[in-house]
Amino acid sequence: MSLSSRWSLRIPAELALLGVSAATLAGFHRLFTDWSFMGSPLLLLVVSHLLALVLRRRGVPLIPSAILSVIACVIVGSQLFYQDTTHFLLPSGTTLDQFTADVREAIQLFRDVEAPTEPMRGFLVASGISFWVTAFLADWSAFRLWAPFEATLPAGGLFVFASLFGADQYRVPSTVLFLVSVLAFLLLHRASRLEASASWIRGDASRGSRSLVRAGVAVGVVAVLVGIAVGPLVPGARASAMVDWKGLGSSSGTRVTLSPLVDIQSRLVNQKNTEVFTVRSDVRANWRLTALDSFDGRLWKASQRFSKVDSQLPGAGSTEAQTALVKQDFTIDQLSQIWLPAAFEPRKVEILSKGPVTRWEPITATLIVDKPSSDGLKYSVTSRLPTFEIGDLRNAVAPAPQTISSQFLSLPGDFPARVRKLAADLTSGAATPYDKALALQNFFRKDGNFHYTLEVQKGHSDNRLEQFLFESRAGYCEQFAGSYAAMARAIGLPSRVAVGFTPGDIDTADPTLFHVLGKHAHAWPEVYLTGYGWVPFEPTPGRGAPNAAYTGVSEQQDSPPLTAAPNAGTSTTITDPEPIPGATGSGSALPEELVDGGSTSTTAPPPERSSGNGWAGWLLYSLAAIILVYVGAVMLGRRAWRGLRRRRAASARAQIDVAWREAVESLGILGVSSRSAETPLE
Repeated sequence: MSLSSRWSLRIPAELALLGVSAATLAGFHRLFTDWSFMGSPLLLLVVSHLLALVLRRRGVPLIPSAILSVIACVIVGSQLFYQDTTHFLLPSGTTLDQFTADVREAIQLFRDVEAPTEPMRGFLVASGISFWVTAFLADWSAFRLWAPFEATLPAGGLFVFASLFGADQYRVPSTVLFLVSVLAFLLLHRASRLEASASWIRGDASRGSRSLVRAGVAVGVVAVLVGIAVGPLVPGARASAMVDWKGLGSSSGTRVTLSPLVDIQSRLVNQKNTEVFTVRSDVRANWRLTALDSFDGRLWKASQRFSKVDSQLPGAGSTEAQTALVKQDFTIDQLSQIWLPAAFEPRKVEILSKGPVTRWEPITATLIVDKPSSDGLKYSVTSRLPTFEIGDLRNAVAPAPQTISSQFLSLPGDFPARVRKLAADLTSGAATPYDKALALQNFFRKDGNFHYTLEVQKGHSDNRLEQFLFESRAGYCEQFAGSYAAMARAIGLPSRVAVGFTPGDIDTADPTLFHVLGKHAHAWPEVYLTGYGWVPFEPTPGRGAPNAAYTGVSEQQDSPPLTAAPNAGTSTTITDPEPIPGATGSGSALPEELVDGGSTSTTAPPPERSSGNGWAGWLLYSLAAIILVYVGAVMLGRRAWRGLRRRRAASARAQIDVAWREAVESLGILGVSSRSAETPLE
């Protein structure tokens, strides 16, 4: 027997082990918003499997193989994630600093956010390392120790992790894919092992092992199909968990989702021309989603408690500015989140079609729905739009109320002293809060030599604020809005970061209809001026809010010149006097860091599910019963027949004949038949 025939199933077994890792990685889709996370971790696990295979086949011992694998992981990972910081393919000190910052950020966000989340670099790095180590351990167990079950445990651990923390989506497909890959590996591994070691009749190892594979495939397919059919029908399969482990340690029932500022960059690049929603309005405005009120030194977040509302929206603050009621009709296409856009400040909402329960948070003027997404919803909002005059704002010098200052002046204890000093120096000559807010805006737009670009490093390291202000001075709305709001707080101006969209593109056939695309996603700061409430400012170069002459900036957005809608209160033609280098903006649904507690939880009720009593349910029950009865009858019948045949064999010769028949029958199941010359005597 040739070496090639003895080891003909080794390569399929090795590929099947790689398939187990790949199937586990596919299950991580439940943790992320899209499939863009797959690339880097997939490459890492493939390289790790191939490296382990080569080292094993070259006879390199385990410990040297492990050391070489670690070195390769560092080199390949550095090139994938931190290529701009490496020298001659080797990581540098800067690489280590960025890696540390990304991992710390991932750990922090893991505690704060709920899947599905954006595929941030910290999460991808952690996933890539995990799959690299898993691949090495699996190869060691499978082909050095020849322990196939143990080889699936590392991948199984990662699969369980994704199942525990992943979103309630793709559960059945990911489970089926994982189980099929594991069964295929175990079958091929066993066949490969038997092919190399067992003595089959006539030495026909190849035919015997492949017959084993065929029989195993048949059994595996039946097992998976039965599991798919019967599993969802088992009583209690769709019931709520007996122990809500995700809620342990939390009495408020909070829900946290990812802030739009965490990874807005990738959305601004990848979904530029996706239509998020349309809005019909006689007045142009920024369509606001929510506001972030908490800054931890790295990230802007929101802490909000919502209550159900029918139509009227209570609790909004008063303003001494002139206001006008403006109605907007929204149709949500691909927002893919729970927020309802509206011009600030909403006063009334009406769901035009039968829709979900609406909830309202008055402090940040945020509307949401009790379902995973507002996509497909049509609703009408009436907002109270203020008109701010420079003279009025300059007279707003009274201190902010305690309820405002206690929430919107908070900064972390380790807030950089030089950032605080910079803010104080920039506003030292400003006499009023409005003049201070304007001085900060002018620093970003004119005096500080900042420019807009999307070509900046992702992430939110501890010193990112200082890097932006004192080194790079380049970024997009995330950096400008967040830095402005932090500096405003440092000099005593209550501030927050609003998130939403600029007005959008006017429909060519209807000047009151706006098409809002991903590229119109935007963030801007709001400053509280006593008597006038929350006043938006615009530090981002190349952007400008409509109807905001007090900022000294004309309306600008990432779009070609537009014709203004009637009664918009702005000039007929809107131009962009400040070019935006590299602005390829995009972004559709902007997820939001949102905490809502207790009785006002925004967690949507689970969708109604079929009870399983319809004809399809009974059909599946019947099919499952027939399969179980058949399998049981065959197994019990065969066992009974064998028992009877053995009891009838009284003599030694009869017992030998029975043993021979059973051996031939068992081999026949695998497709191996004996020749006429092969008898019990031989």
